[in-house]
Amino acid sequence: MKNKKYIILFLIFICCSNNDGYINTICRDIDFSLYVVVPMKNEEGEKIYGYTTNTILYYGIYNEKYGEKYSFKEFLIKLLNGKIILYTKNLKHYWVCHQTNINEEYNQKGFRFIKNNYLFENKKNTFQTKSTLDENQMSSLIKIMFDHEYYIIFNDKEGKFSFRDKNFQDKK
Repeated sequence: MKNKKYIILFLIFICCSNNDGYINTICRDIDFSLYVVVPMKNEEGEKIYGYTTNTILYYGIYNEKYGEKYSFKEFLIKLLNGKIILYTKNLKHYWVCHQTNINEEYNQKGFRFIKNNYLFENKKNTFQTKSTLDENQMSSLIKIMFDHEYYIIFNDKEGKFSFRDKNFQDKK
């Protein structure tokens, strides 16, 4: 029994330490509008996933309600782990992540299949959709890419989402 506790603690440590850089970037670049997928509850009290930007989370929720209690990073980690609950009725700017055929394909065929069939690499380690997806399909793709720690950016000029690998390094 004691060994199980150590294994669980080790796994929690590995999970948390692996995405630390990803979370740090989301917290640091608050004016860059990176999309974040967060658990929330709808008007019926059901748990759903929605996406919004780190900018909206920072200025619209964190600053108003949690700024004196937590750092933005602590707030975001608690939010992503379900320790802070957002309610859709209190949010102005969010989009719901829907279950679509893309989720089914992801569950059956995996992440590589999704990347190969729905995305193309338009710049090194940056991907865009190959074809036009409806809003629900895009929300599925956004959740999958966020779960795989891709930075999600909306390009206003092109009117498209871009997905950048978290391991991407700009050469300066």
